Amino acid sequence: MDIPLKLLLLEDDSLDAELNIAALEGEGYQCDWQRVETKKDFLAELDNPDYEIILADYNLPSFDGMQALKLFVERGLDIPFILVSGKLGEDTAVEAVKAGATDYVLKDRLSRLAPSVKRALKEYEWRRKDRQRASDQALFRKLNQAANRGANIQELIAVLADKTPACFDCCSATAYLLSADQNYLEMQKATLPKAMKEQIEKLLKFSIPSVQLPVSLDTLYGRAIRSGETQHVDSAEGVQELIQAYIDAVPMPDKIKSYVERIKPQIQSLLGIASVGLIPLTDREKTIGLLEFSSRSSFSLEDIKRMENIAGQVTAILRRKQAEMEIARLAEVVRQASVAVAITNLEGDLVYVNPWFEETSGYSAAEVLGENPRVLKSNHHDKAFYRKLWDTITGGKTWHGALLNKRKDGSLYHEDASIFPIATSEGEIINYAAVKREITAEVEARQQIRQQLSRLEALHTIDIAISASMDLKLTVNVILEQTQNQLGADAVDLLTLNPALQSLKCVARRGFKTEALIHTQLRLGSGLAGKAALEREVVSVPDLGKDDEHFMVAPELKEEGFVAYWGVPLVAKGQVKGVLEIFHRTPREPDVEWYSFLNTLSGQAAIAIDNATLFEDLQKKNEELRLAYDTTLEGWAHALELRDMETEGHSRRVTRLTMELATAMGLDENARHHIRRGALLHDIGKMGIPDHILNKPGPLTDEEWDVMRKHPSYAYEMIESISFLRPAVDIPYSHHEKWDGSGYPLGIRGDAIPLPARIFAVIDVYDALRSDRSYRKAWSEEATLEHIREQSGKHFDPQVVEAFLEMMAEKRGS
Repeated sequence: MDIPLKLLLLEDDSLDAELNIAALEGEGYQCDWQRVETKKDFLAELDNPDYEIILADYNLPSFDGMQALKLFVERGLDIPFILVSGKLGEDTAVEAVKAGATDYVLKDRLSRLAPSVKRALKEYEWRRKDRQRASDQALFRKLNQAANRGANIQELIAVLADKTPACFDCCSATAYLLSADQNYLEMQKATLPKAMKEQIEKLLKFSIPSVQLPVSLDTLYGRAIRSGETQHVDSAEGVQELIQAYIDAVPMPDKIKSYVERIKPQIQSLLGIASVGLIPLTDREKTIGLLEFSSRSSFSLEDIKRMENIAGQVTAILRRKQAEMEIARLAEVVRQASVAVAITNLEGDLVYVNPWFEETSGYSAAEVLGENPRVLKSNHHDKAFYRKLWDTITGGKTWHGALLNKRKDGSLYHEDASIFPIATSEGEIINYAAVKREITAEVEARQQIRQQLSRLEALHTIDIAISASMDLKLTVNVILEQTQNQLGADAVDLLTLNPALQSLKCVARRGFKTEALIHTQLRLGSGLAGKAALEREVVSVPDLGKDDEHFMVAPELKEEGFVAYWGVPLVAKGQVKGVLEIFHRTPREPDVEWYSFLNTLSGQAAIAIDNATLFEDLQKKNEELRLAYDTTLEGWAHALELRDMETEGHSRRVTRLTMELATAMGLDENARHHIRRGALLHDIGKMGIPDHILNKPGPLTDEEWDVMRKHPSYAYEMIESISFLRPAVDIPYSHHEKWDGSGYPLGIRGDAIPLPARIFAVIDVYDALRSDRSYRKAWSEEATLEHIREQSGKHFDPQVVEAFLEMMAEKRGS
C-alpha cells in the first residue's frame, strides 16, 4: 500500500532529486514533491509550509544545506529536516544534527533514505502528539483553575474561546449556550484573528454581531443540537451553509442583507475556512450548548475526538458548578443538625461543613474548606482502609464504619460515620458527603470494659496454670506472657529469692534481645530488683538514663535499649518470694489501673512461687480468686445500677430469684453457676448506651430505641471472647427474645431461645413490674403475676411460667 508523502527537496541536480524520489517510492511512498535550489525559492516555500519533510543537499552552488538548516530553525518549524549529500564528514554531520537536523544520508547510500525518513516521521508524530496532549492539559488546567476561583459560566466560556485556537491551530473558536426557552443557540464568545476580523468588518461596513441561531431550522447547527451528535463539516458547500445560517440569523434591513449576500463569496474567501467542527455540550443526556471550531486546513478525526474531549470537560465543569449551588442549599438544611456533616467535591476537597463539624473537630469552616479531610487523619488507619473506603463510595455505595480522627488540638476522637456519594437522578456522582456522630465516650467505655475483661481472663489463665501445674517454670512463663501482653511491656522477667543465700536469681524472662540477667545473681539490696525486695516497695524508674549505677548490673542490659523500669516485690504470707521486673524501650506513663493490675499480677506471681513449696494453700487461693471474679461481676452489676438509678438493687434481686427458679426447675449446679454470672451481667451491654438515652426521663424515640436494642449485641461482643464467661452469655444476649419470636436482637422463638434466657426473662419482667419507675408506680403482686400468666406462650415459655407461678405460690404459702 502506497504511503502518501509531501516533501520539499532543496537540490540543484534534478537527477539526484529524482534518485531520492525513486529511493522513497521504491519503499512504498507515494511522493508529492517540490524541488527548489535557491535561497529565495527555499524561503518562499518556508513562508507557507505545507510539507511533511524536507530533504536538503549539503552542497549547492550559491547556497548550502547548513544555511538552509539555519533558516529552517529560525522559522521555528518542527517537521523533519534530513541532509542528503555526496560526501559529509563525521564532524560536519554531528554539527548539523546539533544545529537541528533530524538525520543525514549519503547519496551513495540511498538505501538508507527510506528508513531514515520513516524514523524521522515517526519521531515527528510522537512530538506532535506530545504537544497536543500538553496543549489539551494546559487548557483543562486553565478551565479548572477558573472554576475553582469561582468563575461563572460566561467566564469559563471566555477562557475556552481564548485558549482553544492554539490547541488545534484553528482560526476561530465560538461557544454557544441554549437560551432559557431552548429555542436558540446564543453566541457567548467568538475569537477571530485580529487582522481577519478587521478585514471582514471593513468589508461589511459594520462590526461582526453576536447572533441567536434558531435550533428548529434544518441547519447544521440545528441538527447538532437536536441529535446531540458532532457535525464535522469538511467541504466548501458545508462551510457555505454555516455562513448562510449565520447571515440568516442576523437581523438587518433588506438592503443591508442584499449587500451581505453579494459579498458572501468575498467573506468566505477572507475566512478561508476549510473545515468546521460543531461539538454539542451534553449534560445528563440533554444538550445545553455547542462549541464551534474552524480551521483553514482539514480537521482530522483525531482532532474531532480531541474537540469532543474538551466539550466533555467543559460539560463536567458546568455540571460541577451546578452541583456546588445545590450543595450550598443542602448545607443550609443540615446547618443545625446535631451530627457532623461534611460535603466534598469529586476531588475530595471539602466544600461544606456544618457547625457541629466545627464543634467536634475544633477547626473552623474557614480553616478546612478547600482542604482534604485528611487534615483529620490520626494515622491510625492504614492506606488499605482508606482505599477500601474510597473504592466503596466511588463505586456508588455507602461506606459505614468507625473512624479515629484527630482534632485541631491534637486530641483523638472516635466517630461513627456514614460516607456516601451524592448522585444525580441518572446515577452520576457529583459530590461525596459524610454524616458522623462522635462516639468517643462510648468507645472508651467499651475499651475499658474489654480491657477489664481481658485482664480478668489473664488472671483466669494464670489461675488455671497455678491450679494445673506444680512446675514453677511453666507457671511463671504463663505469668510473664500475660504480664507482657496486658501491661504492654517490651520485656519482663521474674527473679526468685534464695532465703539462705539472700540473693535473687532470674528463673524466667521474655522480650529480651540479649542474654541479660540469665546468669545474674543479685544480693538482697543490690541493684533495683534487690532494692525492691529489701524495701518491699515498687521501684519505679521512668528514666533509666539517670540511674545507670543501680540498673547496669548486667553488662548486656545496656544493649537492650531500655528507658523505663518497674520492679515489684513478690510477697506471699508476709515473706518476700522474689521480684517481677517490667522493662520498656519507650517512655511510659502508666495510669492507676495499670498499677492496680501490676499489683494483682505480682500477687499471682507470689502465689505461684509459694505454690511450688506450699501446695496445700492452692485450693484456698483458687477459691479466693473465684470469689474475686464473682465480686468483680457484682461490682460491674452495681456500676451499671449507678448509671441507671431506676434499676438500683435490680441485679441482686433478679439474680437471687433466677437462681431459685433454676433450682426449682432442676438445673444442675454447674449450669446454675453460669446462670448466676449471666444474671449479674444481664445488662452489661448497656455500658455502650449513651447516658442521655439510658437515663432519659420520658419515652424513647424510634431512633433511641434502635440504639437501646443494641445492648444485647454489645454484651455478646464483650463476653463471647472471654472463655470462662462464654457459658454465661445466654442471658445477656437473649433475655429480650420472646417465645413467639417478636423479641430482639435475633427474633428467635420457642426452644431456640436458650433455657437460661427463658428463665431470666420471666424474673426480669417480674422485678421490673414490681419496682417503681419515674413514669409509673410499681404493680401489685397479683397484677404482676396475672400479667406473666397472660403472657405465657407469647412473651414467656409456658413451662417456665408454670414453674415460676408454683414457686411464688410456695413462697406465699410459707
